[in-house]
Amino acid sequence: RVPVIRIFGSTPRGQPCCLHLHSAFRHLLVPAPEPLARAPADEIRSYLRDVAHEIDAALDARTAQRAAVAAAGGPSGIPTGGFQSSSAPRAWVFDIRVEMLTPFYGYHAEPRPFLKIWMVEPTAVVSVAELLATGQTPLGRLQPYEAHIGFLMQFKVDHNLLGMDFIRLSTAELRPGLPRTSTATEGPARPPQSRPPAA
Repeated sequence: RVPVIRIFGSTPRGQPCCLHLHSAFRHLLVPAPEPLARAPADEIRSYLRDVAHEIDAALDARTAQRAAVAAAGGPSGIPTGGFQSSSAPRAWVFDIRVEMLTPFYGYHAEPRPFLKIWMVEPTAVVSVAELLATGQTPLGRLQPYEAHIGFLMQFKVDHNLLGMDFIRLSTAELRPGLPRTSTATEGPARPPQSRPPAA
């Protein structure tokens, strides 16, 4: 399961539509070790793969723990359900990259390396941020950034989208049923429909 963003609006021809946007993932940032910026590419790939496995394992353990608490009835003793545990490990991390960024807080003369971690499920970002901030992973205690920003807001900021503005797409597929032409912009003008008088 991957997230799908649905954006309601209209085409430039005035046709109402709902855009289903795929391949948009929520992310968070954490500081990376300074030597990582100067490491060879194969070491960086190995380190990022290890980080992804550690985050996946930590989230699997947390999910299993919550499923056990829910099955046992939680604090009230009543089974709540909701969490489903699986013995198979799960891929939570979609991608990790190293980016050179300037920290927002304090004075920093030069950019520093950060890990930009994209998650498969947008809701998992909060759990990852908590695990990293409290040091519950082998990575130690790390300060997460941008984990407090909601998924849709983060998407709009990252892609410079404004409310009530057009979205320009390089490629899009129309589902069958959406007309290619519109009488609103082409063809003979239609007379306005008369409305009944107001009572």
